[in-house]
Amino acid sequence: MGIGLAAHLAVSNQATRLANRAFQTSVSKQLAEMGLERALWAFNNNNWSGWTLSGSTATRTITFAANKFGSTGATTSIKVRVDNYNAFQLDAVWNSTTRYRMNDFVLHGGQWYRAFSANQNSQPNLGLAWSVASGSANATWSNSGAYNIGDIVHRAGSWYRCIRTHTNQGPPNATFWSTAPLRSQDWTPGAYNLNDIVMRDGIWYRCILAHATSQPPPNATHWASAATWSAEEAFAGVPPGTTYWSDAQRLAAHAWNSAANYSVGDYVAHGGVWYRCIANHTNKVPFDATYWATNAPVIYTEGTVVLPDATGTTLRTQLRALVAPAPLFPNAAAATETVTFSSGGTVDSYDSSRGAGVGYNPETYNSNLSPYSGTARNLGWSAVIAGGNTGATAVTLTSPAVRGYVAAPSSPSSPFAPRVSFGASATVKGPNSPGAPNVDLTRISRSPFIPQPDIVTPNVGTVTALPNSNATHELGNAQDTTWQTYRFAGNLDIRDNRIYNINGPVRIVVTGTYYHSLYGGSARINVLNNGTAKLEMFIGGDLAIYGNGIDNQSKLPRNVAIYATTTATAPDISTATPFHGVLYMPNGRFNVLGANRILYGALSARNLIFGGVTNLRYDTTLRQTTFSGVEPSYLLTEWRELTASGERITF
Repeated sequence: MGIGLAAHLAVSNQATRLANRAFQTSVSKQLAEMGLERALWAFNNNNWSGWTLSGSTATRTITFAANKFGSTGATTSIKVRVDNYNAFQLDAVWNSTTRYRMNDFVLHGGQWYRAFSANQNSQPNLGLAWSVASGSANATWSNSGAYNIGDIVHRAGSWYRCIRTHTNQGPPNATFWSTAPLRSQDWTPGAYNLNDIVMRDGIWYRCILAHATSQPPPNATHWASAATWSAEEAFAGVPPGTTYWSDAQRLAAHAWNSAANYSVGDYVAHGGVWYRCIANHTNKVPFDATYWATNAPVIYTEGTVVLPDATGTTLRTQLRALVAPAPLFPNAAAATETVTFSSGGTVDSYDSSRGAGVGYNPETYNSNLSPYSGTARNLGWSAVIAGGNTGATAVTLTSPAVRGYVAAPSSPSSPFAPRVSFGASATVKGPNSPGAPNVDLTRISRSPFIPQPDIVTPNVGTVTALPNSNATHELGNAQDTTWQTYRFAGNLDIRDNRIYNINGPVRIVVTGTYYHSLYGGSARINVLNNGTAKLEMFIGGDLAIYGNGIDNQSKLPRNVAIYATTTATAPDISTATPFHGVLYMPNGRFNVLGANRILYGALSARNLIFGGVTNLRYDTTLRQTTFSGVEPSYLLTEWRELTASGERITF
């Protein structure tokens, strides 16, 4: 009996140790995930206090008291390394060897300059490719000014750029101001050289053919993507290798290969970003900073648990993640409270980037003409309707046909069903959904994602009074490389037939209500299709778009954005002119009125009501598009555990 009892105790003791080891392994994974959260918080708050900064690398170690995670006495810690932590806010003191792009900012001779054309070795003070940046802010810093990220001011003989939104925080306070301007890595129109690296719509691209004219990614002739082929991109059935999609499907031609010999200057795509070889080698994973360099922000984190046993067993989990600007419109229709479709219509999706750069109309929704005929039709099933109300029904669909998904919080009691309501004729389907029932429950989610950052209304810089007469007004110029801001103080009630032609990047700020032919007239805003025209509207009060509405002639929803800060419940749109754009009203209710309304793009508000038959076509490129009218935010686009010894890093 004694021998049996001893054996039983030994087995029990071993089982306990194994159970504790399994538990602590899960703790190391949770710690590594916590490290990702800490790094993402620093990105979103632009606050790297507590981090050790060296060049473009930020590191941090976080330790915890024993017994913090369990009662075993294990020692735990987190190590985080962020490569290119300042990738979205690069300092840029001018030098003769850097290839600059249009809209880059540089500091030279104590003055800030902005590039109005791509250039290299062109001294800013000569004015051949640069203009003084003083027009982007009022001449001197003011303690009464409310400053937004990117604002430029002059104080005590020095220039500064705002890096955190604030009021009355004077430069050179490094928490709120940078002493050197910031250079964007986002693609902008202009000339590019071989191997230039840019980001567009959340994807990193490398220039594979130098060009002097505007050839935006994903033009596969000029750009190669570091992204991986995704199922979502394939929703329209376009086979890999066609020229109407981004170069992502050709990734294998550029991917890192463990058997290849690499020389200085070689480029490879790995894990969603581009890497440049900086030392000759074979079989060195691109994560190894001794051999590879990248300009993309990458987070590495390690969760460590040291067990209190005789050998000090150490359990480690390493994770790697990419960071990219967060989209404002991941949904077709989203509201933090309720979304209501009171009638019929269709909600579906398409991709406005199809055909980009090859001469096809970007609005190719449901076209059956070549090259979109047959299985290649630009018609998708990935539109999302999302409501966030946790106390009552969040999404009500009376009779629309939804080709996509519905997302709403779950009820608090069993069976914890999502807070949705469907009329008898409403449908929610995917491409492979059965004919019955009308609502495919696999397309219903309990996890709505509804980002609603603060609106950033332009409040400094050169401002022109918005013309206010019954005439045709030309706003902006096709040659403009920066926003031209037009402002109307008070309530703007348009009751005539005026026309605003938007010729370049234009912002219209109306501090009060904006009534666009609500009480008469046939006013119209034309956003021209000239490659540079785009419109942002900032409305401080009630909003109504009637008459001839907004004619976005580019047909690209990303080129028209309306931001409204009102808390009113009356804002609405009721016009026969199809709306190609996005609307963001985080504090109010927006109403789509009238029958047979057509909207291409996306809407996000506190509450949304579609009163009549509405056809809402969601542009899937909005899932990677960022907008300048809101506070910037970031998310993790890809992360995974590093398990192979060759790809794990040394902290």
